[in-house]
Amino acid sequence: MTTPDMIDPEVWEHRREVLLSPTPIVGTLDLTADDILALLAEPAQLLGSASERVRFRGGITCTCVAESLPFVEQVMLDEGLIKSNLDVYQLGYRVGGTAASGGTHDRGGCTDCGQYSDRQIECWRDLGWTMQKRYVPPFDAYHAHGWPNGCPHLSAAGRGQATQWANHTNGLVSRARIQGKWPIPKWDAAMKQKEQDMALSDSDIEKVANLVVEKVFAADAIPNVTAEGVPIFTSNAKNPTVTIPTALDRTGRKLNALQAAVDALQAAATPDAPAAP
Repeated sequence: MTTPDMIDPEVWEHRREVLLSPTPIVGTLDLTADDILALLAEPAQLLGSASERVRFRGGITCTCVAESLPFVEQVMLDEGLIKSNLDVYQLGYRVGGTAASGGTHDRGGCTDCGQYSDRQIECWRDLGWTMQKRYVPPFDAYHAHGWPNGCPHLSAAGRGQATQWANHTNGLVSRARIQGKWPIPKWDAAMKQKEQDMALSDSDIEKVANLVVEKVFAADAIPNVTAEGVPIFTSNAKNPTVTIPTALDRTGRKLNALQAAVDALQAAATPDAPAAP
């Protein structure tokens, strides 16, 4: 029996679209009985297994996107590339959805988002996404289109684009060269590497701690004047705050003076010991 893996993805996708169209024209294609049986079974292959599909941000996508996209979002937030969140225009498992997508969103992986500036595309690529900017025309709106590199949940049309990606072409009819960083790592390896790069070593933690202590002690932030305007640590009431070292130093001096006064009082109250015979 003929299967999708035995036919060029673009040819298979065209055959599927013909069979699923409102007015099938099967006679125009040189289809065998086995071809028709295989195409009738295509919906199961299009939808994939139940374990790969997850509800995600108002739609459905695959586990690869559900795990990776929030990570990309957090990195873009950290790097100041977005203000709040990624703008997701289209997810997956949308059989018969947007015609311009050509079946690439029929299964998982392929995702359309509103973050397509050069720096944002670079970030996508660094994190293992094949995102490319899509232009107007031929599309209705500018957007970034791609999938987590290495995602096994692509539709037949998506696999065709993945083949083009591997050949350094853009996945469109033009087959133009991909712009920007290429090749890129698999999405899961890219996530792991980024997490390692972001992790702090013991030495880094010690440096940060020392820097925090240094900054805290240097900060002029300890109140020096009471609500009544009486200076606490220094004699100058015009200084509203002092540093921690200054506060500790003046407090220590006052405690030492107080201790000396207590010692003097105790000595004065103690009768002299009798002289030795």
